[in-house]
Amino acid sequence: MLKWSGPKGLYLIPVVSKALDILELLQKERASIPGDDLSAQPYIQDHDHRILKTFVYRGHVARTEDGLYRFVARPKKARFGFGSESAEMPFSQEVTDSLRTAAAAAGVDLLVLDNR
Repeated sequence: MLKWSGPKGLYLIPVVSKALDILELLQKERASIPGDDLSAQPYIQDHDHRILKTFVYRGHVARTEDGLYRFVARPKKARFGFGSESAEMPFSQEVTDSLRTAAAAAGVDLLVLDNR
């Protein structure tokens, strides 16, 4: 089992450390790894497959039909900019409000600037 030796008095959560070990291994390999190969790692034990299954469920790791696991690069949040006509014009304000609502619903960061 992998032991972390950090500064004394540092409070760590072992299961989080273990989860990061698994995720970092998959990132480092940059290829699909059979579940048996993961179990063969000295610091990954059988019960740690629950962590792996959690990563699959949450979309950080993918499992293929033939039982291979691979890291899934998660896309960064998109960011768009919008230059509105003027906050003083009702039509322009309606367009800006509509864009803000749509961006929030789509999980997009929207930067709005007034062109005035």
